[in-house]
Amino acid sequence: MTTHHIRLAFDLMGDLFPDETSKEVASYLNRKGPLPFALLVRDLNIPAVNIARSLATLAIHDIIECHEDARTNSKRILYAFNLKRTLYILHYSKCIHCARQLYGFDGELIIEELLLNGKQRMSTLLVTVYERLIKAGKDPQIHSLQSIKESFKLLVSAQFLQRITINETKSNISTVVEESLTNLVQIPEITQEGWKYLLSSQQDESNEPSTKKFKSTKLIFGDEKIFWKVNFQRFFAYLRDQELIQAFTNRIDQNAGEIVRTILRLTEVKPSPERTIPISFIEIAKTMATAGLQMNEDLLQKYINLIMDDVNNCVVKVGDQGRGTYIVDFQKALSGLTKAHIQSFLRERFGSNALRIYNMLEERGCLSQKQVVNSFEF
Repeated sequence: MTTHHIRLAFDLMGDLFPDETSKEVASYLNRKGPLPFALLVRDLNIPAVNIARSLATLAIHDIIECHEDARTNSKRILYAFNLKRTLYILHYSKCIHCARQLYGFDGELIIEELLLNGKQRMSTLLVTVYERLIKAGKDPQIHSLQSIKESFKLLVSAQFLQRITINETKSNISTVVEESLTNLVQIPEITQEGWKYLLSSQQDESNEPSTKKFKSTKLIFGDEKIFWKVNFQRFFAYLRDQELIQAFTNRIDQNAGEIVRTILRLTEVKPSPERTIPISFIEIAKTMATAGLQMNEDLLQKYINLIMDDVNNCVVKVGDQGRGTYIVDFQKALSGLTKAHIQSFLRERFGSNALRIYNMLEERGCLSQKQVVNSFEF
């Protein structure tokens, strides 16, 4: 990471965590690398309780990572600063807006609450979101705990939320248990007693918030060791897919965009940072028909050939099974999208001549001043 990335990360931290202690602790860890708590207290002129509070807050957001020191047998805990995760703060507004578009006001507040306050249990999150909805003047009959839970389920099933199981160990550190693919989309069952209490603690006729009673009452809800956080990679993949669909819609037409959308939807259950899994022509045709998109197979094949001949060459045929199997190469797609944005910027900012020079440099690699001048002589 460059100096600009580091400066940007701490500027973002300053907006999200206004206390100077968090910023100072993170800055020190960024300079020195992983350190135990004792060394932080010794080196920083800050009370130990304030350092501990800042570490706990940043750890909830994954900005500080803690792990056992593998080099010694003392099992001491080391704290490290996660610069890449800190830069994700830059994308908070995009994630919140995306959740609003897909899952309405309930989904927006669920994502916003997790982004601003870090990992939480589902039972706590439901009540917090419900209280915010009531304070915003929303109808409690429409935005009930049950409707918020349904939005939560949809976010989990689409993998926009990531499940984390915490196990307490003897070494004073909570360990994260690796979840199977099945458990990742499985929400915990709240106990009958806990759910009855949540329902009974909804907004009463006097419009007085009831979450104070919830916070002060110790009940077993059944999800005490299961926490949830935002899955940034899933949001990034969704936004990337939308850019790709829009690019083909603008370059060819609406039908081409819908075909690319169908391929991406069929493969979103098994995401890959490089390419999609192979999808057959028959699967594409069947899915489009199920979705109500009327297009005969001959026309569909012509559109797929047209998409494959696109300048980005990101949709590739990889086999002949099922009348042809196809993948989307994300590396080529992102490269093409980036190039298109650069070309658009150059054309709008500096005119067609600047764009022509850029295309020549892209094609030949390098040009002398004389070659540039000669290329504009007619």
